[in-house]
Amino acid sequence: MRIEAPNMKAAIGALNALNESFGAFKYPNDSFSA
Repeated sequence: MRIEAPNMKAAIGALNALNESFGAFKYPNDSFSA
């Protein structure tokens, strides 16, 4: 499955940002590792 839509890239970036901010609450030690 190929995803080439620019909007998809932006959506994935937003999801990654949310994931990291939630991860910071669960794993404070790893919040700056990536």
